[in-house]
Amino acid sequence: MIKISPSKPPVVIRPLVSSTRAGKRYLRPAHVQDEIRRILPMAREDCMRHAKDLQNETLVFFIRLTHESDDELCGELTKELSKRIRSRSCGFCQDLDDYDKEQFLNDVEIQVLAKVLAKEPTRGREYLEVAFGQAIKRLALDEFEKFRNSAAGNIAEIAIDSSDEEWHGEEEVERPIEFLPAATPGPEDILLLADTTEERLQLLQKALDAVEDPRQREAAILHWGHGIPLHSYKRGTPSLTRRFRKDARQIRYWLTTAMRQMRAALGIDKT
Repeated sequence: MIKISPSKPPVVIRPLVSSTRAGKRYLRPAHVQDEIRRILPMAREDCMRHAKDLQNETLVFFIRLTHESDDELCGELTKELSKRIRSRSCGFCQDLDDYDKEQFLNDVEIQVLAKVLAKEPTRGREYLEVAFGQAIKRLALDEFEKFRNSAAGNIAEIAIDSSDEEWHGEEEVERPIEFLPAATPGPEDILLLADTTEERLQLLQKALDAVEDPRQREAAILHWGHGIPLHSYKRGTPSLTRRFRKDARQIRYWLTTAMRQMRAALGIDKT
């Protein structure tokens, strides 16, 4: 156990600002608060060394704390959290084949990371610091229900004939507005509520234009529009890791960032 020197002032931990539907302010469990107090004074190397032993809620707190201020530490903590998200989500997709299972796990992971990395505090994000396991269960069940009801791999149908659009290895995607990223429910719902195909295309273009990094935009189009998986063990099968020559964790972060920017562009209230 790591003890804080008595000579040091007490560690102040920012409180959560969200409330339950009954109006009661969210509070981190006492054991999580205590763990945060023990870890905060540590050097970054010690924090990284203890990452595997931290409570899930504590990991979320420190990812939030180090995001955009310490990329290396935040990356290591996020890597550990990603493993736990996928491990907990596995129990909700046992009946899926290997490909669909991988897609399901990726989508749940992206949704959770999008909440964790959101700039503004939301109930959904802060609940991960209060009851991580319950939050993952809710997200996984919602995602599985959406997956079961999806007619075409979670790609919403747009009245456009794109039958001549195929994946050709290293060729660029020339018409990104024809593809709908739909790994999370928000943008898809807004697009489906649009009255005309032209309006849908305008909304989709607006969402894609909001993705600041061209690589993240292309990855989003390929993954959610073309159904290209993050990675594949089959030789000759296209994947985002092969195309961009980045590991899966980096690609997942790109997709998380792209989805967050698209949701913001469409004015979706993240809860």
